[in-house]
Amino acid sequence: PKRHRTLDGADAVVLREAEEAARSIRSQVAVERSRALEAAGNLREAASRVAEGEAARARSEAMRLTTEAQEEAEQIRQAARREVAHLSSEAARLRAEVAAEQRQLTTLKEQTRAAEAAAAAAVA
Repeated sequence: PKRHRTLDGADAVVLREAEEAARSIRSQVAVERSRALEAAGNLREAASRVAEGEAARARSEAMRLTTEAQEEAEQIRQAARREVAHLSSEAARLRAEVAAEQRQLTTLKEQTRAAEAAAAAAVA
């Protein structure tokens, strides 16, 4: 029983770490989006003050930065998905270990009861 609670606690730790990792990644995505929006805004202001050729270059840079930010955000999302999948797999493995230990404990209890009954019968 104590072993069971310890492994359940380990499951909780694994899941808590997954939640913390997901929160951290969401925060990183928000920061990157904010930076991309700020960069795009700054580039739009510059484009309005320069000649048409400069405006075209600024729009191209804004698109590049936005694309880079979107690609980075997608990479972060994929990393988060992989981490969650890994942690879910680890939690399932730990649950399987708990189940195996519980089966082993049940078998040992049954063997102990049988041995005690045999000993009692031998004494009687």
